[in-house]
Amino acid sequence: MHGWKLVDEFAVPARATETVGKYNFTVVADRPFGYPVRVDALFTTLPAVITVSYREVGAAAWKPLPQAALSSHVEPNEQKRQDLQRSLSRGWNTWHRASATAHVHLPSAFGFDVTIADPELNATFSKGIVDRCAGADGCRVRPNTHTFDGSFTHFDQKVRDDLAISVKSAHAPEVNGTVVLLKANASSAAAAAVAQIELHVASRYYFDCAPRTDSGAVPCGEILARELRGGSHGLLARPIGLQPVYLRAVGADVSAAAGDQPGLTLRMQEGAACLVATVGAEPPPQLSTLAACSQLVSGMEAKVEAEVAAQYPRATVGENRDAVDAIRAVMGWNTMFDHRATVITPVSRSFGQMPFEMW
Repeated sequence: MHGWKLVDEFAVPARATETVGKYNFTVVADRPFGYPVRVDALFTTLPAVITVSYREVGAAAWKPLPQAALSSHVEPNEQKRQDLQRSLSRGWNTWHRASATAHVHLPSAFGFDVTIADPELNATFSKGIVDRCAGADGCRVRPNTHTFDGSFTHFDQKVRDDLAISVKSAHAPEVNGTVVLLKANASSAAAAAVAQIELHVASRYYFDCAPRTDSGAVPCGEILARELRGGSHGLLARPIGLQPVYLRAVGADVSAAAGDQPGLTLRMQEGAACLVATVGAEPPPQLSTLAACSQLVSGMEAKVEAEVAAQYPRATVGENRDAVDAIRAVMGWNTMFDHRATVITPVSRSFGQMPFEMW
């Protein structure tokens, strides 16, 4: 009501229930459009009907909201917010602040992230993002380019002094998917250790995309370990009511990971590994090699850098180009949370309570 969430009961009750909102607000009589009411619902079967009822303070009887009170009016600022959200909620993007490797298909909420493990050090990496710079190690994550629509991202993850792993992702509209390339940057002394690096790929649904059950589970769909075309290992996600999502691992010693949530384990082949996720159909054969993955990601990186160089040519702006690159890296990796839609988009940090955000 008026941008404030009164009811958040995404549940499947055994019987009809009444939910009382916890927020109060003052009614102003001369508002030109009254108070906007927004209802978000998810139906597992159609047709379906929603009835909105209200009751006056002190009254016992509920009254259905009259048809005359309903209109399609959307205030200009709200329309701009919805347009922005739609433009940034298509396709794939990074999502999870605690893991820079997390990539999520925003329409379905299916996502995966990668943990980098070094068996020799008995340590794991990539579960901390850019603001974890305390201690003797300093900043282990160095952010680079992150376009606002997720079409290209790049950060470097320090594993130890002589070994870092660059993580680059590119959205590939031509195959309706995203490609994540991990590449080792190591000294000759660490070359042997690179072959031992393990990559643990975890998958899950990242936000409430369907009603909760009484047990608290979120039945967004299922995720299965599956052998994909050509005998490659991968995952198959089946989000409820949406197209299936496929994830293929390209590397060495790929296997399905054990555990309650399906995942994959692989090693870095020739100092690299790749994950290809597509929607609606399995990843095409042309994206089954490290060379093909690298070419696609490099092509998108070159396109993004060319666009920025054309807008801010160093010959014209001089050292200010360094400031441009820094702002792009920091702002691109920040996120905004929409309390009303539970979708995260990379715009800026969130300061404040619903329904307002500061960018």
